[in-house]
Amino acid sequence: MMLIFMSGLSRMWGRVDGTTRDASNSTPQRRCITELADLMITSRSGLSYQVAQLEKAGLLRRETDASDERRAMVVITEDGRRLLAKTAPGHVAAVRDGLIDLLTGEQVAQLADIMDDVRTRLRPRVVPAASRRKAT
Repeated sequence: MMLIFMSGLSRMWGRVDGTTRDASNSTPQRRCITELADLMITSRSGLSYQVAQLEKAGLLRRETDASDERRAMVVITEDGRRLLAKTAPGHVAAVRDGLIDLLTGEQVAQLADIMDDVRTRLRPRVVPAASRRKAT
């Protein structure tokens, strides 16, 4: 079960923490769950479920956006940060060892192009939350 939490935290927080740092310092900012779902090309409800599981484990917490009470924000807890710091290096090493280091520079570039194409094609299949709200 912890492996699932670590995997979910790593995937999710890579997006949350990696895209929300203020350039002037290294303090992570909060991330709107709807925006995060759109970045991850997943549904808001699917991501909400993952957040709930990580929240139960004490790794993330939700906060209400002070400027818009309808918006749910995701913040990593200190326990989550410690777990991520402990597990991320092993995750990165496994990906490098099992994939990246097996490829040439040209193949890595090709893989990046392929993944960009896949992301571009998948994005319209997951209806962004803002579009669902307008349609209802």
